[in-house]
Amino acid sequence: DILPYLQVEPQYTAEELADVEVTVPYVTGSLVHDALSTLSAKNLSYKLVGDGVEVTGQLPSSGTEAPKGTRVILYTGDAEPTPASVPDVIGLSPQQANRTILNAGFNIRLDGADIESGGTVAVLQEPAAGTEAAEGTIITVTFADEAEAFAPLDSPEDTAQLTPTEDTTEEASAPADQAAASDGESSSTG
Repeated sequence: DILPYLQVEPQYTAEELADVEVTVPYVTGSLVHDALSTLSAKNLSYKLVGDGVEVTGQLPSSGTEAPKGTRVILYTGDAEPTPASVPDVIGLSPQQANRTILNAGFNIRLDGADIESGGTVAVLQEPAAGTEAAEGTIITVTFADEAEAFAPLDSPEDTAQLTPTEDTTEEASAPADQAAASDGESSSTG
């Protein structure tokens, strides 16, 4: 298959998923070389941050279900997680979303439509774009068939549901304006 070469995780059944995802082990407090051995045995990659000989923190945290190959960030010495902004991948192909998420320092979990069939695009991501998250956080991206994901509305009823039926802007702002005016009067008399 070409997907592993492109660093894209294919979709699996529940039975197959058991062989694709692993539980991130607890390595905080371990010596670096022991932590690396433990992660390698679980088919997880790693990135070392800091210059200590003992792991003082890790992301994703232990107990997290993660796709095999996920990069676990190991903090040593005084190093701590650095937050970064989650990139927007909505509308991107699985390959583009994967590359964007990985290049930003995050991990990715692919969900939804069969990404091997082509014509699929990202329609949802968690955490959302613009959210601050620590390097190594797993971003779950849901894919759908592009033709269905961005299909135009079919009927006037669908459009009517999106259009407000009456303008309540004046009604909503009038009491607020009156309250502000009365607050101003009461504070000037005291």
